[in-house]
Amino acid sequence: MIATLLTLLAGLGLVFVAPIDDASVFFGAATATSVLLLVASLAFRFGGLSALQRADSGACPGLMGVARDDAGLAWLHRGLHIFPLLALLLAVSLLIVNSSVLLAAWLVTVGLSLDLLVRYLSHISGYIDPNAAVEKLVHLGATDAENGRDSELTDKIVILCDLGYHSLRRQTSHEALHTISALGDLLEHFMHANRRQLKSEELHSPNHMRAGYIAAFTTDHLESLCRNALFDQMDPTAIHVLTTLGNASVAAAQGSPEVACQLIQSMGRLALTALETGHFEVCIKGSLTLMETAKMLVSDPEASQNDLHKPLLTAVGQLGDIAKTQFRQDRDAELNFLTQPVRDLKAFFSNDSTLSGRKDVKIALQALETILSDFLNLQLVLNTLPDIPDVEDDDEEGQVPEFELPSDDEAIEMLKNEKLQAPNTPENPDTSL
Repeated sequence: MIATLLTLLAGLGLVFVAPIDDASVFFGAATATSVLLLVASLAFRFGGLSALQRADSGACPGLMGVARDDAGLAWLHRGLHIFPLLALLLAVSLLIVNSSVLLAAWLVTVGLSLDLLVRYLSHISGYIDPNAAVEKLVHLGATDAENGRDSELTDKIVILCDLGYHSLRRQTSHEALHTISALGDLLEHFMHANRRQLKSEELHSPNHMRAGYIAAFTTDHLESLCRNALFDQMDPTAIHVLTTLGNASVAAAQGSPEVACQLIQSMGRLALTALETGHFEVCIKGSLTLMETAKMLVSDPEASQNDLHKPLLTAVGQLGDIAKTQFRQDRDAELNFLTQPVRDLKAFFSNDSTLSGRKDVKIALQALETILSDFLNLQLVLNTLPDIPDVEDDDEEGQVPEFELPSDDEAIEMLKNEKLQAPNTPENPDTSL
């Protein structure tokens, strides 16, 4: 609002310090300035709408609907119409009313119009620039989450996902990472806004169902982004999805451990998908993220107040499934390497006397012990298996002889020879005369 402040000071000077006797001399300049200002406001208005339409039809489908519901943008549109017209009206009035006050009012109106133009450009660029659009959508989505507007929130999530898909197609990893972080932030905002209600209500209450729906809706899109990243060989982006889900699961556990289980299960599915598609580094990062998520669950001051045995068991179960799948794919793999995250998590729970005394941690420790004992039994079985000797091929014995089929001419010649050599028998009479 610098232009408004400067013109306000100039107007006060015209009124109280140095009033002008003949303000009508400024009629021409004031009218021309007002006309230019009106034309500029209309050009910027329609130019911004055109840019929004291009963005809506390209990388951000649905962006026009978000802009249409933006109350701040609507007020800017009204201001761009009103103040330039008011400035033009005041400029024309200088011919009728010769007053310094009128000239001062025109100056202030021009200053307001200029500030509105600058504010409009800044506001509309928040929709056109991809990074700024992400920040704008997160801000609007957080407001929707706090006010319980789930439908509007899911619209923001869909637009962010479209931005993420567009970034993956263009192989712009920094934009994809930014979009994935924004999806995680929106989910965390939603869980944080509803955590008190979720704590005080039963599991099958409407708020729990809302939270489960928003979590599943966001998680499905994040899983799709992760699979596309794996297909496009963008492993850092896929790893970032796993990290985002881990942070969101901790935020979800503050209000609803059941919702946290959904997010942890999604992490396990993505890690197994990465393993099945040959992205071993992503799978290893997934195991480590599951382990760190379990540690963060019991370390978070607010989440640790709840009963966390379900999310902890889910994380432990996913770690066991990943280790077993790794062994099925590579029977020669070192079992200690496969179970390293399980053993590290067990050590973390066991070495802290405060944690080991919790009921939910005890249940998780039993599950960890079961996984480690299964792999220990497997190691014993592998150690008792006898070595299978290598069978060498014998070049002289045991080989199937190779037969070479005769050609057509050779076969006809062989048949003629057999007829000539055959004796005269009732079965083979001599018909030659």
